[in-house]
Formats: sequence, structure tokens, C-alpha cells
Amino acid sequence: MGWNIDLQKLETASLTLEYYLVPWDIAIFQFPVAQLSRLEIRQPDAAQADFQAFRDWRRREQVVLCACRLDHDRMQESLFLEEQGFRFIELNYHPVMERLQQAELGYLQGLQPLAVERAGPEDGAILEEMAGTVFGKERFHTDPRIGATLANLRYRAWMRNSLRDEKQQVLKFLDQGKLAGFFIVEYPADRTCYWHLAAAAPGNQSRGFGKRIWTTMLLHNRNEGIERVETSISSHNIRVMNLYVSLGFRFLNPQTTFHWHA
Repeated sequence: MGWNIDLQKLETASLTLEYYLVPWDIAIFQFPVAQLSRLEIRQPDAAQADFQAFRDWRRREQVVLCACRLDHDRMQESLFLEEQGFRFIELNYHPVMERLQQAELGYLQGLQPLAVERAGPEDGAILEEMAGTVFGKERFHTDPRIGATLANLRYRAWMRNSLRDEKQQVLKFLDQGKLAGFFIVEYPADRTCYWHLAAAAPGNQSRGFGKRIWTTMLLHNRNEGIERVETSISSHNIRVMNLYVSLGFRFLNPQTTFHWHA
């Protein structure tokens, strides 16, 4: 989608800030949402005063929700955010599989892959419904100040926007013609696939179907000539974290997610 952001920058001797309003979330939540996309603290005491410029901007824009993600080892910045009223929400992990073409995927033995098809506009209604009901462990769901209703709307909109996005593909997985799950993927670099969002259909999440869907996706990527698969996952989603471990993914350093609410 052609979302435009107006990146704001603040550079002083004590800190560096970059932040912007998030148009896709504003469209869903119907209140101003911001992202603090870069934070570097050099002089913590002086940074308290310099941060006022961001607070003033936030007040002028009437921001209700602001998110920030930091590398997990940025403790000085994490403590600073907490002093500014931000609250820890999750660790965001980054599973990666490299050298997919050469990987020994022993769990493929005897696997019956599902059918994989690219979804189109005609699939929008059923896929939006699925996206709006199957998630519950991500940062917007686990933040009680937001709640499931708005979080579900966000995933519905994510699916709707992805079906229109020329850079992304929505893949549907079929079991004997019945929708079993979906993946939203992108190809950001040569022989690399990024998994933005993935889910098994309701009723398929507790009988080993998840591994079958994810394995089918790996086979699909392998057949495309993909070497590297990347994705991200919330630390609250223990079941899927264990699934990535069982599939042979390794985990890069996580990021810490914070939310600030008016």
C-alpha cells in the first residue's frame, strides 16, 4: 500500500530521536498512533529535558498510543522509556532459516504437503474473517489497554491491505479443497523470503496441522529457489516459538516492545 509517513528527527548532544505518525494504524483505530522508531541516549540526565520536544509534538498531534522497539540489550534506552511512561509489552523474536536448499529437513519424510495457491480478491472475505479471529498472542492483543476488538480489526485490515499490495503475496493452503491456513509473504532480497503473517485456520491449531502448514511453506520456498527465510514472533506465542525450533530455525537477537498510552 502507498502509505506515506512524515518522519520527525531530533538530534542533540544527549539523544537522537526519530518518530512519526502511523497512518495504517490511525485508519484502523480512529485515533492518533505514533511510532518512536529510533532512540539513542548519550547523556541520560540531559536527555530528560531534550525529550520534551517529542512530548510537545505528541501533545500537538493528540497521540493516544505510541510504540517503540529496541534491541534487547539497549538497557539505558529501555530504562529511559520506562521513566517516560512507556511500558514493556513483549520480546519480539526473529527466527531465521539459512541455506534452505541444503537444509536437512528430516521431518519432511512421509509428509503430505497441502496445496498452495496465491489468494486473490475473491478470497478477501474469508481470509479477513480468519485473520480477525485466529490471533491472540501478539502485542496489541496482550496489551489490556487496547483489547481484542481493536487488535482483531488491525489483523483484518492487514489482510485486506496485503491482498492489494503489489510487493506482498497472500498464499492460501488447502486441505482437500478446504482452506487450512494462510501466509502473507514478501521477497525483500534475492533468494530471500520474509514471512509477515501466518496462521492455521480455526480447528487446525491443536492437531498437528500447524507443522504441516509451515512445512508446506518451506517446501514451497525451496521450490522457488529461496535460500533464506525470515520472520518475527512475539514471546507470548510459545506454541509457535516451539514450532520454529522443531523446524530447525535459529533465533536472532530479540527486540523489546514498549507502548505508551495517553
